[in-house]
Amino acid sequence: MGGLHVLLLEKPFWLYVGLGLLEFVFLAVWRERRSRRTAWLLLVPVVLAGAVAAASTLVVTDREHILAGCRAIAADIVAGRTDALSHYLDDEAVVTLGAEYGATDQRKDRCIAHAAAILTRYRITNVRFGKARITVAERRGQVAVITTIDFEGPGLGPGRTMLKWGLVWVKRRAGWRMFRVRREALEVGL
Repeated sequence: MGGLHVLLLEKPFWLYVGLGLLEFVFLAVWRERRSRRTAWLLLVPVVLAGAVAAASTLVVTDREHILAGCRAIAADIVAGRTDALSHYLDDEAVVTLGAEYGATDQRKDRCIAHAAAILTRYRITNVRFGKARITVAERRGQVAVITTIDFEGPGLGPGRTMLKWGLVWVKRRAGWRMFRVRREALEVGL
């Protein structure tokens, strides 16, 4: 069901291609027979494509909720705010940034204060996501993503860094929240 779920609701491009091909087949049949019954067949792929478009637009999947949360946090960081981080970070969250940021696990309040301090020191100009791998099972989602962050700092000029993140999201009553955030080692291949 997972593959069909993604195909129908999140990435329907290939479904549209298949329906387009089906439309050409029905068009060839209609052209050969020229009957009213075969003319009605021409409507089937169009109606199905409309239903797929409606479903993929109206239904927001758990994966899409999680990705929207990640994008909201990134947009807020670029704007110099930590509101979205505060909203999406679970009250019981544990954040591990690595040795250069203080290797100890941080709780929500300390993490937000740390992020605010970084934002006063550096101006984040852009955050881009690589292809995020998101898996969702039950009420838990795992995300692996590499971000490219453009920034400006005092006396540094423009700079760029890449960070690899491992995120664990949990579904609470209030929606999806980040429960575990870990900055992981970035392996650069040549």
